[in-house]
Amino acid sequence: MPYKKRVSLALLCVLVISGMLAIIWLYMIDPKPDSFPTNKQLINQMNEIFSQADAKGVQDIVPIDKRHKVVPYFSEEGDYGISYWEWRLHKWQIVYIDTTGEPSLWKIDKSDPSTYYFVWNLQSSNQLRSLKFFLIRDRQFYSVDGEETYHPKIKLETKVKLKKLYGIMPIPEKWSPVVKSMKQIGTSEYPISIFNEDAPMNNMFYGWVPFDQKGQEAIDLLKINGDSYYGDGVNIEELMILGKEEIDVLGN
Repeated sequence: MPYKKRVSLALLCVLVISGMLAIIWLYMIDPKPDSFPTNKQLINQMNEIFSQADAKGVQDIVPIDKRHKVVPYFSEEGDYGISYWEWRLHKWQIVYIDTTGEPSLWKIDKSDPSTYYFVWNLQSSNQLRSLKFFLIRDRQFYSVDGEETYHPKIKLETKVKLKKLYGIMPIPEKWSPVVKSMKQIGTSEYPISIFNEDAPMNNMFYGWVPFDQKGQEAIDLLKINGDSYYGDGVNIEELMILGKEEIDVLGN
């Protein structure tokens, strides 16, 4: 074989091996996360990736686990937002930002409800005292290939007292088997070609209600409906804010 061809083949082999090693290093080797960015670095990264964040200061760094953290922040205009961070591809990355910190559900592992977390950073007066979260599925009746099926209504709720206006909370342990069973019902009873676990046909959603110091609904005390940034591959479900009338109707 001519010398030039041997050199070219050797270089090609080196490039292929280097590429394979790079892929293994990025996607298969799972090193321990580095130290988390400083507050200044967090602010700079939030504003760089999503200018609407307008971040000025960090309120706290709230760990979920070694690879997932939540950073509540305040903006130049005095609004309160929140950012979600994940250790992926060997660095800390922003996967979600909400400029008003409205409660959302972070599904860290979409297939495992035990990794679902409510996350919030509310802008309100000191009158806000608690939140209620709901998991609701309306009753269902449908027919597939002539076989009729009925599922009763489900309404689960949990309450959290607020020591601060930001925080995280895993969904209650007793909710996990319910969520799993609803997913299994969907996959077993709907044709694969049309099934989507997030499709409206399943009619399942999460909601929330804020309460003041008198135990009254406090929706009017909040600033909601901000701007959001979504990173690749993140699973965030926005929660429906519910009023008493809606809860009463859904509970019947």
